[in-house]
Amino acid sequence: MGASLTANTQSGSLEVLKQFGDGTTLAGVPPMWMGIVDVRDVADAHFAAAFQPKAHGRYIICGGTLSLLEIGKTLKGHFGGKYPFPRNSVPKTMFKLIAPFFGLERKFVERNMGYPIYFNAQRSIDELGIHYRDIRQSVIEHFQQLIDDGIVKKR
Repeated sequence: MGASLTANTQSGSLEVLKQFGDGTTLAGVPPMWMGIVDVRDVADAHFAAAFQPKAHGRYIICGGTLSLLEIGKTLKGHFGGKYPFPRNSVPKTMFKLIAPFFGLERKFVERNMGYPIYFNAQRSIDELGIHYRDIRQSVIEHFQQLIDDGIVKKR
């Protein structure tokens, strides 16, 4: 999440936020959580991993997790009623029935939705000195950039 260097980008987070802005998710979102990190934090982590003497091995770089519904509420709290953000969560069993219409396999829904996820990025904080940005602010900034770039229509 966060500011992008170009408007021509393809990513899962861009697609999710685009759907939040065009009304695709107005009826509700599935019970799914996402690990979120600001792209600037990822850049900081890459730099630190290359130049910190104590850096070694792999690191989890994650500022926190939010459910799709929490992302919608965050955006609604900032942008108000200008956009058709989701207000409800669709029960997993119901979403499982309609999943193929969204290009998802029912098996994926069964295995991945309805389970909160958490990541422990403490090692990246301790060894790389990463100070994670507020993930809600990153979501807001990313959505604003989609508006500024014309990917989401300004309202």
